[in-house]
Amino acid sequence: LKAIGDVQQFRDDRDAALASYQQALGLFREIGAKLGEANVLAAWSRLVLDSDPDQSQVLLEQALVIRRSIPSFYAEAADLANYGIALLQRGRNAEALGYLERARAIFVERNIREMLPQTDRLIAQARGEHTTGNGPDMARVLEQFHPLLVAIAAVANGDTTAQNQIGELLPQLEQQGWQLSGAVQAIWLGERDVQALTHGVDSSSEILIRRILELVTPPPASEIDQDQMTALTAQLPLPLREALARNDGAAVQAAYAQLDAAGQEAAAAAVIHQLQQLHAQQTAAIPQEELLAQLPETVRAAYEQQDQAAFDAALAALSPEQQQQVGQILQQLQAQQQPRDPVEQLAPLLDAIATIATGDETQRAAVEATLADLEQRGFMLRTPVAQIWQGERDVATLTDGLDETDTAIVVDILKRLPVNT
Repeated sequence: LKAIGDVQQFRDDRDAALASYQQALGLFREIGAKLGEANVLAAWSRLVLDSDPDQSQVLLEQALVIRRSIPSFYAEAADLANYGIALLQRGRNAEALGYLERARAIFVERNIREMLPQTDRLIAQARGEHTTGNGPDMARVLEQFHPLLVAIAAVANGDTTAQNQIGELLPQLEQQGWQLSGAVQAIWLGERDVQALTHGVDSSSEILIRRILELVTPPPASEIDQDQMTALTAQLPLPLREALARNDGAAVQAAYAQLDAAGQEAAAAAVIHQLQQLHAQQTAAIPQEELLAQLPETVRAAYEQQDQAAFDAALAALSPEQQQQVGQILQQLQAQQQPRDPVEQLAPLLDAIATIATGDETQRAAVEATLADLEQRGFMLRTPVAQIWQGERDVATLTDGLDETDTAIVVDILKRLPVNT
């Protein structure tokens, strides 16, 4: 709901965005999800900045209080900076300066140095020191695009709620000159190299792409407080909490079965989802070499040499508690190495390709530009897509010479086509 509200806010459908935010806030408060509550409050504060300035400030401060209680200092500073950008966009430079300076102070205190150049430029603009060239006012652009960039980052982080709506917007933005489609698709596929993502795009589009990466990148390990995990776990019914602590799948299922129909099951599922997200953040924040170093020496050596027999023998020599710890570390390593499914991540693009094949060429130019960009990243789809648009439907012909990934994508496109097209 929050991600959908972000897209609605970008489209300037404010009533729909407000309704989505209200629903999301109620849900997050019902299940005690502080992180989600803060995200909604911060977005809502910018939505009503013009219509109700007093409420806007109250909502922002409520979000900041939650950020500090979690704590999440990066998000606290980002909320302040984004609010400052929104004020700059409205010409309220004096007000913006205070929020931007507060954001900068947190970035400095917490040693988040990569955010300082952009923040300093915004502060200079608020002070009247900033001079613009012939390009767009990027403070205005960042404020306008912020809800969309947050929603794009949410998809990259696993929340695909608004992916289809974003997929419909990207070709329209390409037609307006914003070179985002290829980079967004690549980010959704797992690309994080800023040079690769911004190669060949204009400077204004590059700023937006860099901002998406900032939103996607997990917070530093210091930002992930174990107290968050403990507080969330404490919300679960005792049998479920104990089963999770033992990592006992059968006991977890049995505990679920005992939950009554008064909403406990849904609430518990939501809490577990939050725990999984925090766990994923912790996993992403730990380098692979550090995870490997936590393994017993004999287990690590067998794992690195891919010697299954030696690994089994080393594991059998450990106590049950040590075996459980090894299992957890291996799960984290596997989670880091698990590739994203290209078909799933490219779904909006594939829908657009199928739509063009039916005769609606509204998005053709934008799709062709995206395919050209993806080809530079190793996805050889332009030729088979052109053949599909020309009427070819034979799988063998379309996939001749393609690798396994590209073949799967082409096959999926064909499945999306209506019969007899």
